[in-house]
Amino acid sequence: MEVVQYEKKYQDKWEEFVNDSSNGTIFHTRRFLSYHAADKFRDNSLLFFDEKKLIAVFPAIDIKRDGLRVLWSHMGASYGGFVHSESLSIKQSFDITQSLIDHSLKEKFERIVLTNVPFVYQKRYNQYIDFALVKNGFNYLKREVTSVITLNVTEDNVMKLIKPESRTSVRKAEKLGVVIRKSNDFEEYYGILKSNLAMRHNVQPAHTLDELYRLKELFPHKIQLFGAYLKNKMIAGIINFYCNDKTVLVFYISHNQEFQQYRAVNLLFCSRPKAAPARMARPQDGRCQKRHNRYPANSAAAVSPKSVVARRMCANMLGSKASSASASSPTQRRPDISHAQRPATASSSSPRKMVGSRPKNSTRRTSLPISHMNNSDGR
Repeated sequence: MEVVQYEKKYQDKWEEFVNDSSNGTIFHTRRFLSYHAADKFRDNSLLFFDEKKLIAVFPAIDIKRDGLRVLWSHMGASYGGFVHSESLSIKQSFDITQSLIDHSLKEKFERIVLTNVPFVYQKRYNQYIDFALVKNGFNYLKREVTSVITLNVTEDNVMKLIKPESRTSVRKAEKLGVVIRKSNDFEEYYGILKSNLAMRHNVQPAHTLDELYRLKELFPHKIQLFGAYLKNKMIAGIINFYCNDKTVLVFYISHNQEFQQYRAVNLLFCSRPKAAPARMARPQDGRCQKRHNRYPANSAAAVSPKSVVARRMCANMLGSKASSASASSPTQRRPDISHAQRPATASSSSPRKMVGSRPKNSTRRTSLPISHMNNSDGR
């Protein structure tokens, strides 16, 4: 296995591979990562070749955290981790994981942090990478809930996907004159978003308004704003990220608190399944399936959707600080390998610790503590 550090000359190969991969998203593309200022991150992305064939890419940065040099995949995007082909085998999964560790040791990294893509984004479902990571000592640092709606319904049947009380709210919004339409008025929407986040969570949006405009410019068809309007005044909005050929990520759900009684958010969510089949029917965006599920981490999928709308409900759950890993040799210490991953069930009260170790006959056996090193704010 050959590990090659990303250079500009690999850009076309990288983009083509992500586009054709099993689990790649727009967040893994060089085009998306380029929206950050050139001096914001020190790029340390990697390509993995097996007998000269590219089988995985790994977007990452080189950063200092808590006095440690960290290979982080990726602080500037919602998802990072390995992007791989549909044909990736379990053996190759272990090979690229081991190669990542060996490369990190060679480059004197002291910690690895990654946030994998939820498996509903995959074209071919498996958890080979997750298994390889855990078996090589990676820990789960943080869990989040992903709500998934799979789509293969007629417009008339969309209402059957939602709860009775939500249907009541939708009808109320329509009766009061709320209408949904695609919009480019990011400035008006951003004012609602900032106010909502400040009031509810005392935080600022992960993106600046200029960054949202920049992303829209980079992905005019893959990033779309939908607003709920009352007499031409936007009172709520959501941004759709068309992440890959099968999955839409509903992002930045926000409403004007003064107009909460109009139930605009309910109508927005009801309108998205109606709109998504038309959008996803394009050849490059796959087909739509049906059903609604909420996926906990490590669960088996009950359906095999071709395209889904995913809404991430994030909670910043802090884990305990990592201590030093055991030494692999007197002169070479194994990196503190941290794997920040997918959601736990909503009832989980704290991140679940998942501590792996190498076989007893390994020369680099270690058991690693949990640490909190994750960013999932969707940048």
